[in-house]
Amino acid sequence: MQGGRQNAWDEFEYEAEADLSRTTGAGSPEVDEFIKSRRYMVQDMINRDLASSTGRRSALSQRSSEYDLTWGPAVPFEQPSSRASVCTPFGGMLIPGHISVEELSPTSVRLSWPEPDRDAERPASYEIQRWEPRSARWMPIAQVPSRSTEHMISGLRSDGEDGWWFRVVPLDAEDHPLGPPIQMDSPYYPKPRQITVPSSVWGVELTPICAPIDLRLGTMEVRWMKPSNDGGSKLLGYRLIAYDADAEEAKETVVQPNQTTIRLDGLDATHVHRVTITAFNRVGDSLPVTSTAPAHPGTPGMPLTPSPPTDFHAEVVEEPLEDKSMCILSWRSPSRTTGPVDFYVLEKWSSDTKQWVPFKKVTADVNTIEVPHLLNDVVYDFRVRSQNKACLS
Repeated sequence: MQGGRQNAWDEFEYEAEADLSRTTGAGSPEVDEFIKSRRYMVQDMINRDLASSTGRRSALSQRSSEYDLTWGPAVPFEQPSSRASVCTPFGGMLIPGHISVEELSPTSVRLSWPEPDRDAERPASYEIQRWEPRSARWMPIAQVPSRSTEHMISGLRSDGEDGWWFRVVPLDAEDHPLGPPIQMDSPYYPKPRQITVPSSVWGVELTPICAPIDLRLGTMEVRWMKPSNDGGSKLLGYRLIAYDADAEEAKETVVQPNQTTIRLDGLDATHVHRVTITAFNRVGDSLPVTSTAPAHPGTPGMPLTPSPPTDFHAEVVEEPLEDKSMCILSWRSPSRTTGPVDFYVLEKWSSDTKQWVPFKKVTADVNTIEVPHLLNDVVYDFRVRSQNKACLS
């Protein structure tokens, strides 16, 4: 049925706009509301894209976020349209690069990228960034010198459904981008792995039993390091079994997964005690690690606690053409003699693990060692302790 009106001579006049309005329902409250909702949806998509494309200002260089969106004409690269976004892998314009990802473990990868073109300006360094889906931002995770074309990244979560996105931003001497970042074409998903029991705890340390009042009511501190591999499932806790070898009695204690130290009490200081520690997840327990507690101070035949070494120094030596360094540690024998020294135990702290880890044990006649393969973007600290049959200094 056509819409229109009749003129004074009763002739029918066709009106296209009126007919279209009747057909589509234009002008009705329902249609107007539908159009408004679509406009709001489009505007919201534009705002989201603009917000995500601004990126986060780098915590390493505090550069202007404007550099994340545009690049100067001095760069030999065909410019896209003005204000094109290369910041988010899920929106805007994606410029694919040539980043290769090699999975080293369930939580670590090695990134590699090509050398810059001969005609392009050579960068002073590269900033490696990772896409964080929760905050919808690129987060800087490392900055490496321009001579490096690969970098290892650890501490990644392997249970994420978004995969791992990385990009490499070339920087000049003032930490300003020299051009568009080297992007990944698609996210990298870690290989699926069968869930197993966790690996064993390590770095177990037991203090001598302290019993200042009653030898039958002694206490002992137990410390350990968490497993290097949780088996693909979250740790549920640790199981400790304190065994009194003389009384042939055992006591089991369960510790929370975020706890790596505990004090055991009610121990007879004149007896030999052993502590067995296992980590467990929903699959089962790890292989046990058993340590024997040091003898109580003052036990006949046991030496006194040794004094700590002195004049401890660390000298850093950078390795040429590498993003790693070497450290030379040196120390002197204790200045005062309280007990004999049989060994020196060296421990290392790093900004990625944030815990003290025993990594080297040498005899008493050694007073210097080399520690190679230290990453330049990680902060390290070292300490040395004397040890004899009784305990550590």
